[in-house]
Amino acid sequence: MATISTPAKLLTFGCSYSDENYISATAKDPNLKDTLIGKDGQHMEPFPFWPTLLADQLDMELENYAQMGIGNDGIHSIFEDTIVKADSVGLVVIMWTEVMRLSFEQFKKTGVFSTKNEWFKMKVGAGSKNDEFRKYQLELEQVLNKNGLVNPAALLRRSLRLFYSAQCICEYMGVPYIMAMGMPPSKAEYQDKIAKELIKSPYMGMMKNFMGWPLFEPLNGFCCADKINGEFINEDNIHPNEIGQQYISELIIDEVSL
Repeated sequence: MATISTPAKLLTFGCSYSDENYISATAKDPNLKDTLIGKDGQHMEPFPFWPTLLADQLDMELENYAQMGIGNDGIHSIFEDTIVKADSVGLVVIMWTEVMRLSFEQFKKTGVFSTKNEWFKMKVGAGSKNDEFRKYQLELEQVLNKNGLVNPAALLRRSLRLFYSAQCICEYMGVPYIMAMGMPPSKAEYQDKIAKELIKSPYMGMMKNFMGWPLFEPLNGFCCADKINGEFINEDNIHPNEIGQQYISELIIDEVSL
């Protein structure tokens, strides 16, 4: 249970489960826009995601740093860079993503003397409706696979270190926090291997304020996707629809003590 004081800032971090730009950005991609066709057969229009709903419920000023497609290393990096300079923080909510994603910080030239910071994002073993768009991700994945650098158990351990690091930073700084897993931690085909690795991890019994820990239903844990009663955009797109986002905000509210 996280105790907060208001009015203050709500800082949120995560992937497309938390990034309110997901709907509008996906709709602009001709290869992906049909993934937004809902149960009524219509394309989804933008709607409030859980960070906005939560901020409204708590009467807090929202700063949402989520980015769709980003991995846990990127989420942690953005969180740490933000929290060390933030002020008036009433609550931090970090919604981690699946462990098979990787992020690499890169700088792109925007002019002769200027650059901008971006994240190169990839998901190991991802299917694709747009291989041309994922050309560089696929090339990198081949190199990583060739050198044995994308083992699911190792990628879980990588994420566990980031979870615990974020927890330690919040506690050291005296910042109220809640953590959660949004989408399933892994594809179903990797779940048993990753769950067994989690059981024997030294971090298994060390996490605090982590809603749904230890992540997997067979271990009596859950991710948010398990708790939204099938309210996804459609059967193939397991991002929460508008009702699903409301369910997630309600799950988090139950973890907050005013």
